[in-house]
Amino acid sequence: MGDQDVLKMQQRKDFLIKFCYWAVIAVCIYAVFKYLLPVLFPFVLAYGIAYILAKPVRRIAGESRWKRAFFSILLSAVFFITVGGLAVWLGVWLFSGAKQIIAFLPTVFQDFVFPFLEDGFAWIEGLFILADPSGVELLEGSFENILTALSSGIISLSNAALSVVAGAATKIPGVFMRTVITIQKIEIYFNFIG
Repeated sequence: MGDQDVLKMQQRKDFLIKFCYWAVIAVCIYAVFKYLLPVLFPFVLAYGIAYILAKPVRRIAGESRWKRAFFSILLSAVFFITVGGLAVWLGVWLFSGAKQIIAFLPTVFQDFVFPFLEDGFAWIEGLFILADPSGVELLEGSFENILTALSSGIISLSNAALSVVAGAATKIPGVFMRTVITIQKIEIYFNFIG
């Protein structure tokens, strides 16, 4: 083996090592996001919120543990009412906007896309009349089938999108409540160690 072959072999080896290194990192990141993040996210979020609320509670309450527990509960309630109200308002706004857009989709296709397609099909039909008048009937039936299939596909897509949006909207209160409960547990921990 010459020096050139050894150099090529070393480059391939270096490439494979670097590729495997980055592939392992990518798989680890994927695993964290796929399996650990859904489990750990409420705890991380709860810890962050409890940490943020702990300092104002200490300032307001002073040195007494009982006052600190009372103000912790009060400040947490105000925080969750505010955040919950904003989340509900944002959720309703997003859901109604998505619902309007999805419900408007069949109208857009009916008013704009289908007339454009019908004009295009009429133009193609005009070309077929010039070339072969007997094939026009077959072509008309095909165009009607295409438009019918497209129309039913748009309606089913719109219904599926509405069900996905509605399903997402029903999961939000459960996630919010799990996060609130977790934050309350972490705040109790902060109150007794801090």
